[in-house]
Amino acid sequence: MKKKPQYSYTIRLLRDSKAYWPGFFALLVLAGISALLQTRVSLLWGELVDGGIMGDKTTVASSFLYLAVFCLLQAGVALVNDPLNAVTTEGMFNRIRERVFQVLHSVDYAAAGKLLHTGDLVSRMGSDMEELCEIFAGQYTWYLYTAGEALAATAACLFLCPVLGVLYLAVLPVTVFLLQRLTASMTQRQRSASVDTGRGMNVAAETLHHLETVKAYGAEALFCGEFDAHIDTAARARAANERSNAAVTGLQYMTALLQLGILFGGGILCVEKGLISAGGLIAFAALSRKVKAAVDLLSRMAGTWRKSEALSQRICELLDLPGEDGERSAREVHGDIFDGEVQEGMGGTEHLPETDVLLEIRNLHFSYEDKHVLEGLRLSIGAGQHVAVLGPSGCGKTTLLRIICGFYRCGRGQVFFRGRDINDWKPEELRGHLSLVSQQAGLLRGSVSENVSAMAEAVGEEEVRAALSTASAWEFVTEMENGTASDVGESGNRLSGGQKQRIALARAFYKDAELMILDEPTSALDLVTEQEIKRTMMSMLQGRGALIITHRTALVSDVDYIYCMDEQGRIREEGSPGELMDRRGYYYHIVKAENQSAQGRVPKDA
Repeated sequence: MKKKPQYSYTIRLLRDSKAYWPGFFALLVLAGISALLQTRVSLLWGELVDGGIMGDKTTVASSFLYLAVFCLLQAGVALVNDPLNAVTTEGMFNRIRERVFQVLHSVDYAAAGKLLHTGDLVSRMGSDMEELCEIFAGQYTWYLYTAGEALAATAACLFLCPVLGVLYLAVLPVTVFLLQRLTASMTQRQRSASVDTGRGMNVAAETLHHLETVKAYGAEALFCGEFDAHIDTAARARAANERSNAAVTGLQYMTALLQLGILFGGGILCVEKGLISAGGLIAFAALSRKVKAAVDLLSRMAGTWRKSEALSQRICELLDLPGEDGERSAREVHGDIFDGEVQEGMGGTEHLPETDVLLEIRNLHFSYEDKHVLEGLRLSIGAGQHVAVLGPSGCGKTTLLRIICGFYRCGRGQVFFRGRDINDWKPEELRGHLSLVSQQAGLLRGSVSENVSAMAEAVGEEEVRAALSTASAWEFVTEMENGTASDVGESGNRLSGGQKQRIALARAFYKDAELMILDEPTSALDLVTEQEIKRTMMSMLQGRGALIITHRTALVSDVDYIYCMDEQGRIREEGSPGELMDRRGYYYHIVKAENQSAQGRVPKDA
């Protein structure tokens, strides 16, 4: 994530929310109008008192009339301010939340795995965003009005009696300095509290996701302890901030006593010397309360600012996640996240070279930091050809898949799709030519039809039915209560493993892409279901290119060509299934071992 910018994170969010600047400017104008009205009302009370003392009925009557008019104007300002404030702040943060979600779709896949965690992400987009919105809508608006009234009151106090005004206001610089020292560490503590809360939510999310495993192995105490540790650390940081607030409150009381003594002691002397009238002193006292209210809020303002800085930083960190191009942030890849301007990029299907080779990999190397995963890999898939990559767990098969799909950028070497280097494709357009079926079916919450169509806006029911039929899923779907409109549940939890895998195959067929990629599609299934899925797959793959990634030979006996990988991510041998069996090499021994295992015997040469 990026380093701290030259400006504050809170200001950055405001700076980028250009669409809402008119609303914030209107709120600023309303705050200024309200401050002037409040100040004028206080001065009118002083004139009213002076008029009463002098017996000037005309002054008294006019003062009452103006007071009524100004009070009505203040009510009008309040009526306009509240709905405008709600529309502006809620609209701004709804837009931020929407754009953060869009940025997450553009984030670099590898970086996402390192930087994003479910609980912390939920905390940032949920409670952090809500709290920040409340700060803008409630506290900052209140502070804006209070600060405006204090400035207008300060000018009015200096106008009524410069000597008394200077004496009264002389305490403020010392107070501000002491408040700054007392609240200096509050931002870091607030950020620490937010981070630990997010980590606690990560633990909670992981526990719920793997609840069966946690209970089966008696790990409840371990996870509860870890959760409590994070929450307790966050609580201690917040408690430290509260102690700072308590110290600030004590300082405010001392300042208030000092200012009160200056007001009444100095005010009486000024009245005796004719520097201010009795009514003017009353007006000065009323105005000084507004100045005192602002001073009393200084600590709260500082605390709120530091809190909003910590929360805004967590939001900005999401916006600055690295994009799929490996250089710009996901925010830059997607375009201006607040104004909706989308960056133009390379890609498209125009002017693609004519070629019979769908996918070609040349001398590919890939590493995770210091760990080499792929070493000099080469592979080729022709149009309509079925190719398998066979190898043990951890040899880099899934890494290869992610490179082909544009989730990872390849290191040394080249990967071509339809004759074009995949680095020259926009990732989303490259994936438009691919259909992926992974070992986890990856069903989404929704209906069968929505899952088959991958939530497409325009769904062809006939195409959905054809895809389900091809995937041998139509029969069990028709037996469901609402047919294709039946809800599959969260992550497809209302379906069996075989049913979920068939829906995933139907989704791939519905997309009708040029290259089908199947990553261990039957690893979680029993042998009977595996054979059924295999027959379904080979039927639906007719006439289209396919890459099958697996460690089981049962799935690849009918493909056109096989690449066998070793543990170092290198091609150990390659050829058609028949050729590899005739060589009696690596593939032959794996097939033999699997056949003996299926018959219940342990192979001696495995």
